Amino acid sequence: NHKAAEIMGYKRDEVMGCKLVEELISPDHRVQAQGALNDALQGHEMARFEFPLVSKSDERVDVLLNAAAYRDANGDITGVVSVRQDVMESTGEEGELNRVAQEEDLRLLIDNASKPIFGIDKEGNVNEWNLKAAEIVGYSFDEAMGRDFVEEFISPAFRVQTKGALDNALQGRDTANFEFPLFAKSQARVDVLLNVTTRRDANGDITGVVVVGKDITDLNKADLEQNRLAENLRLLSDTTIAPIIGIDRQGRVSEWNHKAAEIMGYKRDEVMGCKLVEELISPDHRVQAQGALNDALQGHEMARFEFPLVSKSDERVDVLLNAAAYRDANGDITGVVSVRQDVMESTGEEGELNRVAQEEDLRLLIDNASKPIFGIDKEGNVNEWNLKAAEIVGYSFDEAMGRDFVEEFISPAFRVQTKGALDNALQGRDTANFEFPLFAKSQARVDVLLNVTTRRDANGDITGVVVVGKDITDLNKADLEQNRLAENLRLLSDTTIAPIIGIDRQGRVSEWNHKAAEI
Repeated sequence: NHKAAEIMGYKRDEVMGCKLVEELISPDHRVQAQGALNDALQGHEMARFEFPLVSKSDERVDVLLNAAAYRDANGDITGVVSVRQDVMESTGEEGELNRVAQEEDLRLLIDNASKPIFGIDKEGNVNEWNLKAAEIVGYSFDEAMGRDFVEEFISPAFRVQTKGALDNALQGRDTANFEFPLFAKSQARVDVLLNVTTRRDANGDITGVVVVGKDITDLNKADLEQNRLAENLRLLSDTTIAPIIGIDRQGRVSEWNHKAAEIMGYKRDEVMGCKLVEELISPDHRVQAQGALNDALQGHEMARFEFPLVSKSDERVDVLLNAAAYRDANGDITGVVSVRQDVMESTGEEGELNRVAQEEDLRLLIDNASKPIFGIDKEGNVNEWNLKAAEIVGYSFDEAMGRDFVEEFISPAFRVQTKGALDNALQGRDTANFEFPLFAKSQARVDVLLNVTTRRDANGDITGVVVVGKDITDLNKADLEQNRLAENLRLLSDTTIAPIIGIDRQGRVSEWNHKAAEI
């Protein structure tokens, strides 16, 4: 930072990427310094570690450092950051004023952080509680201060585990990505993912623990909802009258519902992992079938594709399938799913009743999905709008139906791009992970990440487009907040009176403030 630059005489650009130990430490202290940094790279903090740097003017600069592991958002160690005052720095009244100024900067940064930050003293009582912690737990700073953190905020089932992590930190052993539930003032459960870190005073003595968290309550709820939806899809798959067969990218069977088992004679366990084309398609149709599946794996749907399967009793079973790409949560193609009735299946009134029953099941599934689902017809007018779409955009099903999707819900700057994606889908070309803003009834901007897919009727003809989205408004806001916080940290680094020096895992300098440059 700027203080490192100040005391060392090197500007930030002059040292970034340099080997700290080999190029900036005096030769007689390199082994000792490398050992301390290696320990920090293993997660073991070094407090009040003194070693001499060599300044640009070739003068020795004695510094007293704390070396601590620097972690990324996943809690993985990516380097070491060292913070301390120059041993020869100001003392007395001037030093105290500087110390207070730094503490005030740090307090402002903590209070306005986008993540909850808690702290406890050596007795386990709360001594740090920022605005975000107060927001998600419901207790104000004044209400939380001095209370026993484990006994009063952690549910009984998690107290032993939580106390263990805090006790480890009080011994200098940090814990990364530790998940447990807090209980809010409203008695609601708040799931948090925490990094638990030792807190030290100016002398390097342990004074308590600081905990930086991430509220993952909504994420866990989304996981539960995703599991519920997956279970509903499984139920729909196993109760539908149509055979459903899926393969992975290697052509191995990954989906086989009860109807497929019924018409083919093979149970699910007997076919899972088998090569569909090589083991279950009659030899004279394998090349044609493989071509259709390969096209689907490239994102090109195949409608009303007829080919014969060979049953367990060695009989030919003619099926008429739609082959469509199956995508994961990121929109990447992971396989193909084929759905169609046996050609020899029931027709007439019975078939129509079964078709209506399936449509009602599908309607229930769409309406209760945890993600917004929109649909348009071939003219671009809304014909699908589930409950989640109504919730995030503010328009009810009745208000949205029949309106021009692009002209009435998309901001002018994104209309051409959006219409292009929808037109592609109307030509049978899907689009994955397409991001654009919708404008809600309240005129608020809603950022959504969408998969745009062709919709077909029972004959395989294109009838419109179905769009499955993910509301990423909060995620985008969090990215902006993270950038703001990073900028504040950079500002703090460059205005502190202490030299700050960091290295990456290869020992190369990755942080060098103005004070380090100065000395």
